[in-house]
Amino acid sequence: MKLLHVITSLRTGGAETLVASMLPRLRACGVEADVALLDGTPTPLTRRLAEAGIDVKALGKSPRAIYSPRRIADLKRIIGDYDVVHTHNTPAQVWTALAARTARRRPRLVTTEHNTSNRRRGLPLARQADRRLFGCYDRIACCSEAVAASLKAHLDSPKLDRRIVTIENGIDLTPFAALPEGKPGTRLLMVAAFRKQKRHDLVTEALRKLPEEFTLTLAGDGATRHDTERLAADLTAAGRLTFAGNVDDVARLMGHHDILLYATRHEGMSLAMVEGMASGRPLVATRAPGVEELTADSALLVDPSAEAIAEAVERLASDSRLYATLAERGRRRAASHDIAATTQKYLEIYRQLLSQSS
Repeated sequence: MKLLHVITSLRTGGAETLVASMLPRLRACGVEADVALLDGTPTPLTRRLAEAGIDVKALGKSPRAIYSPRRIADLKRIIGDYDVVHTHNTPAQVWTALAARTARRRPRLVTTEHNTSNRRRGLPLARQADRRLFGCYDRIACCSEAVAASLKAHLDSPKLDRRIVTIENGIDLTPFAALPEGKPGTRLLMVAAFRKQKRHDLVTEALRKLPEEFTLTLAGDGATRHDTERLAADLTAAGRLTFAGNVDDVARLMGHHDILLYATRHEGMSLAMVEGMASGRPLVATRAPGVEELTADSALLVDPSAEAIAEAVERLASDSRLYATLAERGRRRAASHDIAATTQKYLEIYRQLLSQSS
């Protein structure tokens, strides 16, 4: 089987981490798995895949390349060489669907929906446009039950409902299992791409409300990073806030911190939250669609305000019993999200589709 994953880039993000974790495992199962990036700017994840022998096809080399219609022609030239093409994120979904219409050979098409909401759903005629888009795909995987329910409600199409399956995201648990036990402390960390969906502004303002011994590291990159840097200029100068950029060894980074934060407007199934729970460090997260379903009682959920985040942090830093309880619950919760199981479920989908077309 020849498989191509198509994604916007391999910068920080749940979909990106999923792809980087799955492809080497698919290769180990005998699948000839490659990846095509609309923006092939080198990142730690692209280097990891290259070192694993994955063919990383860079179709462009800047964030602008993601939205260029030239990607249709780029994809049209290559997708005919594959049996299955699997897409992630809206631009990759759109360009691949258009390219497949006139490709010399149409592969079976799979896409993964990673969020309970997105900007396009609020646009006029979005439902009709998305029905046409998802109608191009043979299988639509959703990374959680919440995402599946949201997509089905949005599409309102019994025909497309039959193509939707739920395959929960997973992580490689091995590096997190090796981390030492966490202890209450003042070193805070948030791992998340800098996008409007994420609330870096809230965690930055929460740091201002905490005593000076508290520090915060923001790991990740993206469009809203500069806005956050401007918002936090005084905190950065004071050495209380560090922008770490994209980080290759997330487990190691989490092991050097005491409390993990995650603030977001909505979520599909955040791998950063799963990694956080797996690390044995308690997680403070804002209540939002997709967050409560993932964490259950394994995180300290708060209202989306700087005051609530700061209060929860101080509570964890001073209550060793609560700290240990949430850390243990998180480890148990994360154990059910093993990337090996996720990979096998996708492999079954690919094989089913190919058997139907033979």
